[in-house]
Amino acid sequence: PANDDAPDAVRLRLVLRGAAGAFERHPHFFGVINVLESSADPGAAAAFADYSDGFRASLAGALVDTAADDREVVATLVIALLWTLLRSWAQGRMSMRAVRAQLDHSVGVIFNAPRRAAASTSPVPTGGPS
Repeated sequence: PANDDAPDAVRLRLVLRGAAGAFERHPHFFGVINVLESSADPGAAAAFADYSDGFRASLAGALVDTAADDREVVATLVIALLWTLLRSWAQGRMSMRAVRAQLDHSVGVIFNAPRRAAASTSPVPTGGPS
């Protein structure tokens, strides 16, 4: 695949941006996936499992330098993130540009650790309950 020499963060951003772009090109597909996911019908459940397995395989393909036991954790996190952002986009509460920006920023947080908050000027309690 392309970008074999790129870091995992770059490959993961490309997969997530590709997924977001696919939903942008075919917005009704997001609804179809939601219906399949929540259906009790065995055929729908199988179709969702195929879709889900394929997407997880794409994520695993992007995470070649990530420890194997961390791949599933990262995949679970970014799937939940992508779904949350796409839901906001589908409801008109977020632009696709904002979705992409949040995906990019989130991948940075996953691979570089969250930044520490600026020092607060308010006192921090040091003791237990009074």
